[in-house]
Amino acid sequence: MAFALDGHRETKLIMNKTASNPFQALLGGLVLALGTLIPAASAATPRADTAAVRSIRDPFPQPPELRDAVDFWRRVFAVWRRDQVVFHDTESLGIVYDIVELPGPVADAQTPRQQAYLRARRQSLERGLRELARRVRFRMGLNKEQQRLLGVISHGGGTHVLAGADSRVRSQRGMRERFLEGLEISGRYDRIMRDIFRDAALPEDLALLPHIESSFANNARSSAGAAGMWQFMPATGRRFLRMNSAVDERFDPILAAHGAARYLRNAYDDLGDWALAITSYNHGVGGMVRAQRQFGRDFGRIVRSYRGKTFGFSSRNFYAEFLAVRSILDAERRYFPEGVRYQRPLDHQRFRLKQPLPLTRLASSVGVHRELLVDLNPAWTPRAARGLVSLPAGSEIWLPSGTRVASAGISVSPAGRAFIRPSGEFLRAGLVYNPITFSPRPTETIPRRKQSKERTHVVRKGEWPILIASRYDVPLKDLMALNDIGRRGVIRPGQRLRIPVR
Repeated sequence: MAFALDGHRETKLIMNKTASNPFQALLGGLVLALGTLIPAASAATPRADTAAVRSIRDPFPQPPELRDAVDFWRRVFAVWRRDQVVFHDTESLGIVYDIVELPGPVADAQTPRQQAYLRARRQSLERGLRELARRVRFRMGLNKEQQRLLGVISHGGGTHVLAGADSRVRSQRGMRERFLEGLEISGRYDRIMRDIFRDAALPEDLALLPHIESSFANNARSSAGAAGMWQFMPATGRRFLRMNSAVDERFDPILAAHGAARYLRNAYDDLGDWALAITSYNHGVGGMVRAQRQFGRDFGRIVRSYRGKTFGFSSRNFYAEFLAVRSILDAERRYFPEGVRYQRPLDHQRFRLKQPLPLTRLASSVGVHRELLVDLNPAWTPRAARGLVSLPAGSEIWLPSGTRVASAGISVSPAGRAFIRPSGEFLRAGLVYNPITFSPRPTETIPRRKQSKERTHVVRKGEWPILIASRYDVPLKDLMALNDIGRRGVIRPGQRLRIPVR
């Protein structure tokens, strides 16, 4: 989990509309353009060929000790399905004992029947490993299943791993569908997040961390208290982001990415090694400093031998998961031959308030419905969204692309980003967030999934109309009209929505 002490992985999004209003002039002097204009792109995929442009000296080397772990997580993310559960050794990830399929209907959460089934399979495997260890110790004969288990152990870790193997059995559910969904969602954010890290003089591939943390689900919350797409813990969030009664920037994917860049810059400056800095994102800088004192920058030895109090399975595997994600995206067509339907990049404008402003006044000033503004600004707390507290000075807000703001007192941004002229006309300077169109490979494109003329979508927990409209690349107003969705945009999990035909 991002900036957590140990690892948990779990994991509100945005709307689009333009409007004019005679009260727009009220916003003059209150809103300062940040210059972050994120243009829509027509490319089918947001990813550039990062493998082809990496420097000769890769900032993220793979220690030999992580080979099996990286391969294991590649299969978890891109091969094994969510109806498959893998039983493996917690320390030697090359040892995969069995792959079973969940009985009955499969959903995000396991049913009591499925939990009981997995518990019984695990207990049976643990008994089998204890009996195998006893028979090997006393040089007794082995049946076929025992011979198979011994072969798996010998091949994946060596026979010395047999001692205590029964206490190291762990189950891992496949995540291929979830990873693919996160990959599609990442189309909204990939380019701008890469720009954020590049502008901070950090490796662009750090933008891949949400694949591990949340699968790019912005409503993610962990049992330990981490929240948002980047899974900031509260204490770390207060250090690197704005968090108060009106704003929690952990829930804004772009603002949180800036916070992640600040955190990772500090972590790298303290640790001097990217494997350690990335692992600190899960384990904390202090924990990795202690590991470094014992083993230096030998990350393979740290993973193998460091026994920090909270350096558990998740922390030990965090960097291997990051490397696995990189390798999957470098061979995307091999892992997802069906194609990836990337969502369109964000097309909103970002501003900064110069003084406190309640939501009702902001909405009337810019001529955008307040509920639309709430959807565009997931960092706003429920109290701010209900108008109970004002948005504080310095708050960064998103408005629909093309919103005209009367801003007679606003000057050109010295950073050369997008800004507002006094007339309200947008001027695109583009020194930081350039309008880039790109494809995943210089000579090929990822095929889009075939779509029938009649389409429906089953609403899942945490989905909003704007997210569904963006996913299918249809106008939000058409989706809402076709399904009689009211102005508040209320939909419920399990509801079947008709998708407009374009």
